[in-house]
Amino acid sequence: MVAWLALLWGGLGSGASTAEVLRALPDWFIPVLGIDDLKDAFLQMPSAPWHAAFNNVATLNPFSRSWEFSEARCCLFGFRSVVRSFCRLPCLLTAVARRVCCVPATSFFDDFGALALAIHRQVPQAALGRILELAGSTPAEDKHRPMSPARVWLGAFVNLTTVPSDGMLRVSSKDGAVHKVV
Repeated sequence: MVAWLALLWGGLGSGASTAEVLRALPDWFIPVLGIDDLKDAFLQMPSAPWHAAFNNVATLNPFSRSWEFSEARCCLFGFRSVVRSFCRLPCLLTAVARRVCCVPATSFFDDFGALALAIHRQVPQAALGRILELAGSTPAEDKHRPMSPARVWLGAFVNLTTVPSDGMLRVSSKDGAVHKVV
């Protein structure tokens, strides 16, 4: 996208160097990232009432030493099949955002990210949020992070501030995370 914009804006040929492309970028070229997290993600998984017959959980009652069965009306955390069935929804919603709204969006389980330029303000992230709402998947208000050129996402610090100057997107560990590993 950076090279395409510079070629278009700066009138550069296809053989332009990275330095030429970066110099040709307009002043308003400031990439930003906004993130949202679904509220109670597994509880929002759409399911029909007749699905409950296929989503039973057996537990052993330690007092009566008998098996008890329950119907679950949501995805159950910890089951292998839930990951596969749950991830279908974020993949679909991300594809809709990309293809219908032209939003450079991504998802990782219930975390969604929207990339844009600062001049677009909050429009791409708002479009992604609207798609989530229309699908019945409400983003958590307390986990909404507005568009910013530097942001912590998925445990990493994503820095887009250097893209216009040297063409590099920098990803590093967030503050305080290294001591947990070392």
